[in-house]
Parts: sequence; C-alpha cells; structure tokens
Amino acid sequence: MARRDNRPRLMTIELEGPFFTADPVKTYRANVRDLMDDLAKAAEAEVKSRLRPGPAANAVRGYIHGRTYSYKTGKRWASYMVVSSTDRSLDGATQRRVNAQLSGRRLAVTGRQFVYGGAWAKRPGTPIGTMRGADGRKAFAGAARGFRAVINGANLTKGI
Repeated sequence: MARRDNRPRLMTIELEGPFFTADPVKTYRANVRDLMDDLAKAAEAEVKSRLRPGPAANAVRGYIHGRTYSYKTGKRWASYMVVSSTDRSLDGATQRRVNAQLSGRRLAVTGRQFVYGGAWAKRPGTPIGTMRGADGRKAFAGAARGFRAVINGANLTKGI
C-alpha cells in the first residue's frame, strides 16, 4: 500500500518567453536608439538627394552627416537625431564656405559685363553678386517634413 505524503508542496511557476526574459524599459530604449540610427542614415541620404544639382551641391554633399551623438561631448543622445553640415574636423573658414555654398549667399560670382567701345566686355575679378547655391534650406526642410510621418508611425514596442 502506498503511503500518503502529507507535506505541503510549493507551487512553482516557470516564466518563459520574450516578455519575461527582456526588460521592457531597456527594450523600448534600444528600439528608440535603433530607430534614431536608422532615421539619421535615411535623413542624411534624403537631404543629399534634395540638394539642387550643381557645383555647389557636389562640393558640400560630403559634409552632410546624420548623427545621434554630440560633436562637443561625443556622448550618444538617447532619443534625438540631427542632420547637419557641421563637421568638427573643419576649420572655421572651411565651415563658413560649406554653409555658404549650401545657402548660396556668399559664393561670389566674379566678372562684370560692361560696354566698352560699343561692345560688351567682362572685367575679371569684380564681384557681381552671389550664386543660388545648393538650396540647402529647402533640402533640410523638405526632408524634415517627410520624416515626421515616419516617426509618427513607428512601432517602438516591438519585441516587448
């Protein structure tokens, strides 16, 4: 005859699956960081593609970068990204030239036509205004409008 064991038994619950193995706070934060990295890369490409074609755009295209960290401190931002033409390795004059070529406000056009003896001639070296530039302001603003919809539709709770 079998003997009854009257000792109290403890109930055990086994917790398995991604919900129990992942920390939801860390997963959400990692999803936000991944989203910001992807958005920075995509926004950089979008801004570069929206630049007005020409020599000014070709000159500044390599200086436009999407990033998720601060140039000053080098620290990564948790939930922020930026696309800019700023580069810490550039000296002041080069940075001003890059920004001027983007906006077109200070890229001097030299040469002036004038009447000399009844015919039009050019006097080299005389500033006559500024070129249009690469329409950087329109490129950055247009890319920002396009990415607002992506951010609003993002699923930041995947894997939780």
